[in-house]
Amino acid sequence: MTGGDTQLTFELVGEDGRVISRQVQDYGEARQRVWISPELPFEIDAAAETARLQAVIFDEFGRPEALASVDLILMQVGRNEINPPAVTQEPFLIRRPEPEALVSGGTLTIEGLARPINDSPLLIELINENGLTLTTKQLHVAAPSGALSHTPFTVQIAYKVNDPTPVRMVIRQEGSRIPGTVALSSQVIVLLP
Repeated sequence: MTGGDTQLTFELVGEDGRVISRQVQDYGEARQRVWISPELPFEIDAAAETARLQAVIFDEFGRPEALASVDLILMQVGRNEINPPAVTQEPFLIRRPEPEALVSGGTLTIEGLARPINDSPLLIELINENGLTLTTKQLHVAAPSGALSHTPFTVQIAYKVNDPTPVRMVIRQEGSRIPGTVALSSQVIVLLP
């Protein structure tokens, strides 16, 4: 997971969507990938519970910039059993528009590649600097097949602005078992009338 800030928020989210544990860590001026191993304490009422561990980077306006997650099982007692991830590739790759692109004419065309986490649709959102979602679009993308690692997609989104408006273009996917976002990628673009 990469992003513009080096402050990461780690959360354990329970199967009912509640936040079991949260920790914020600042990694200073690092502007590259870093390997980390945070420890999040937790307490659960049952002997075991399905949960999601997620790492989130927020931009200077509080909008999610990147999110990566993994489902796991929390147990009250016992030893840790850690299995390597089945997939280590980024779920969403944006080819067009490029970061900081100026988009005009009321229609945004997005070209990208997706490796869906589950069967739920991709959600594409345009979020302004005040945190207001200007538009949302759902897109169903099939899992990659054959030799492809990702499935190509193209989507057009209508928008309306009166002035040049910087927005964060977010592509994310919701969980199928645990509520909330399981993967998110984004970039900033500028919408013109």
